Amino acid sequence: MDGYIPYTEKEKKNVYNKGFKTLKESLKVAFHKTDKEAETIVQELKKKQFTIKEIGKYMKKKYGYENAESLFVTEPTKKGTVGSVNNYIKQRFNEHSYSYYISLKFVDYMAVEIGFFCIILFCFSYINDTKKDIYELLHTKPIKPASYVFGKVIGSTSVMIAVIILISFLFNFIVMIHANKAHLPYEYWDLWRMVGVMLFPVVFSISAIYLFLSILCKNSLPAVPIILLYIIYSNMGTIGDDGIYGYSIKPVSLIVRFADLFLENILSARVVLNQFCILAFALLCCLLSTYLWKRRRV
Repeated sequence: MDGYIPYTEKEKKNVYNKGFKTLKESLKVAFHKTDKEAETIVQELKKKQFTIKEIGKYMKKKYGYENAESLFVTEPTKKGTVGSVNNYIKQRFNEHSYSYYISLKFVDYMAVEIGFFCIILFCFSYINDTKKDIYELLHTKPIKPASYVFGKVIGSTSVMIAVIILISFLFNFIVMIHANKAHLPYEYWDLWRMVGVMLFPVVFSISAIYLFLSILCKNSLPAVPIILLYIIYSNMGTIGDDGIYGYSIKPVSLIVRFADLFLENILSARVVLNQFCILAFALLCCLLSTYLWKRRRV
């Protein structure tokens, strides 16, 4: 049975060169350029080493050529034979184990589900503290602002982490059994490493943002649409340099998606840096919450 595999870099380059030939012919036919003029434009583009996206913008701006980038775009995958697909899988498993790839897809889907679940859970967790009578009582008790803020954030985070650990344990156990039966390379700790890097910071960040907005607005409800918009922002797609619309990680994304083909996903340095950034942002929210809490006690 045939399957689908990504294009090689050589094949992508062939498509790129073919796009220039098509562009040259279309300039002669649709824009009435001479062969020499069309060749000059093509050579100018090659010299500038534009990406596909940049070619489209340049041709539209300078020559009024709409959607020139479409000449260079191809499908992300091609149909492969049994032999080519098996070679592709073997190559990928030499780089990383099956557990590595499936762990990335697990945290991909879990991050979204956990994100929405946190919105509901934390709303109930913080809503009581913002009621007028409880709010005033908390501010008259000898509770240190930092103790309240970090205690509240860590407490709510711990509940969600316990749920994540339980689900992750069951998933890891079930997949490991089936992977061993299928003789797929599987390492038990791959999933736990991904959960620690990709899911725990998300829960902590949502909790910290929730508390900051709750203290700032004296109500936890405004945090719901704001965090929802944050999640939507993290999932928004863009047109990449290859001219194809798809997912790309945004600066300080609350949730990182692994939206490539199953064996094409990797935990890049940029993703790890993003996780450190959202943790830093969460700590900033905690410090601001501590300041606001302390100020309102005076």
